[in-house]
Amino acid sequence: MKINIKSLVGYLFIVAVSVLFMLFLDGPGGTYLVIVTVAGLFISLGILLWTKRTLSFSVKLSEDVLNKGDVLRVELTLRKRGFVPTSLIKFSFSDCMLLISDTNESYTTIIFGHDEETMEKSFKACFFGSGRTGVNKIVLSDYFDLFRYEIIDRSLISNIRIYPDIPEVSGKDSFVRSLTDAVAFDDNEETTRSADSICGTPGYEHRKYNPGDNLKLINWKLSAKRGELLVRKLEGTGNGEQLFALAFDNFHFAESQFAAEAMLGLIMNFAKAELPVRVIVFLDNNWIEREVNNTGDLQQLRYDMTSYNIFPISSSLSPEERREARKMKYPDIPDGENGVIFAPVYNETLSATLEKLMAKGTECQAAVCGGEFTDDRVRRIFLDGGNVRFSE
Repeated sequence: MKINIKSLVGYLFIVAVSVLFMLFLDGPGGTYLVIVTVAGLFISLGILLWTKRTLSFSVKLSEDVLNKGDVLRVELTLRKRGFVPTSLIKFSFSDCMLLISDTNESYTTIIFGHDEETMEKSFKACFFGSGRTGVNKIVLSDYFDLFRYEIIDRSLISNIRIYPDIPEVSGKDSFVRSLTDAVAFDDNEETTRSADSICGTPGYEHRKYNPGDNLKLINWKLSAKRGELLVRKLEGTGNGEQLFALAFDNFHFAESQFAAEAMLGLIMNFAKAELPVRVIVFLDNNWIEREVNNTGDLQQLRYDMTSYNIFPISSSLSPEERREARKMKYPDIPDGENGVIFAPVYNETLSATLEKLMAKGTECQAAVCGGEFTDDRVRRIFLDGGNVRFSE
């Protein structure tokens, strides 16, 4: 239990005035005033101790996994036992950098009788990733605000996950078309090997054409032979796999979010065409790899991205450690692998990374949201009518 020094000084001043009133102005009236002031303190303190023993609470979230733009409702329910009213109950709702709300005020209430009280606050999910929200802490205080007791409980705060958006990326974009065409097989592939695979021998598997499938995947020779359109199923072939890597930057928050979602939008184009993609991202403080061969794999990656947290910097770190933690991080891309690095901005670190990869025989390009560049291996990501586009 803590003592509020400012309130204590004010209370002692009131007691001193009451004593002076009793001694020099009105003896009986002053005596009554002193008794009420002192007795009120003890009664108030007793109610505080009783509230501490009888108060219970629960915090409920409307949901713990959201899409961007969804509204999250945080609900605090306070309950008490007995007819004695509670002491002052103060609390505030906790937000995080992924959420915004219209107000940020603290609340103070008293519960009477056997009643319970429920208070709610709404937040809008504006960014994706993982965070924590709920109620910061509950503070009980007597009516004079002299003594305070803080209730810090792990159940007051809950984890939330917010899905990233997967924006529309036009398949007509020259950059997108160049990547998908490089992964898709050429039309002059031997029919014999493709036909063998349908019979169960090693080769490429096929399925019937569905509207929206990438035309590059149609095996025209086999389709003509069979009398129906057949497209290649590329899952598990391990050939022509596209590599995407997402740079990790603790400083450029909004740009990092945009770069990540642009990458997911581009992967969607590959997933719809069943073109294999290997993705390297920084999740849960580790570099991880994910294979995406279809839209189901992409949805799993999208869920994994809800643990994306670009601000894991601890306040206990020294200034030097914090500066080191804020540096942009890039994954180790194997020698000879070709791919695209998605980054929030183009800077000297990214330029040096591309040069280092080139020296190892890796022809990587970069897609960035900002920064000045003249490197022909770098393309800018921008929005065009709500759709993601890449510069020439």
